[in-house]
Amino acid sequence: LTCTPIPGLSMGYTYSLLDTNKNNGQINNGYRDNIDITYVPIKTENFSVTVKFNHTHTWGKTLNSLDQKISQQSGNGIQESQISETNNTESLGSLNMKIVIPLPNSPFMDRLEIVGEAYLKQIMDGQDQYKANPADQSSFDISGLVLKGTLYF
Repeated sequence: LTCTPIPGLSMGYTYSLLDTNKNNGQINNGYRDNIDITYVPIKTENFSVTVKFNHTHTWGKTLNSLDQKISQQSGNGIQESQISETNNTESLGSLNMKIVIPLPNSPFMDRLEIVGEAYLKQIMDGQDQYKANPADQSSFDISGLVLKGTLYF
């Protein structure tokens, strides 16, 4: 389901049923819902701003995709696929801004572009409370800011 209630704003929602099946024929039910929001309040030839937000919630008995993703990102290799009880959320937000400053009076320089990007990622694993070793826990928050200037000749 996607809607655009305000110019420049796009929102989407997806609900998924994640049925998994072991060799013994037992069917396990898992669920996932996903919200995507993108907002572009300003977009001109020389200036643009984009705000994005994504939130995914997975719960029920399903594949251990969060554990696999974190294991691979941390350099511990690929973890075996298993059906396990899950209850996790992943949220990712970003703000991107681009400013273009034309330099028409310069004989050698064409323009200056300034790009700013800010990110926030949060993963909350509801199963962390059952993990005895803190190193096995998957929840974390991370943020970043990048500012870049490029001079075009």
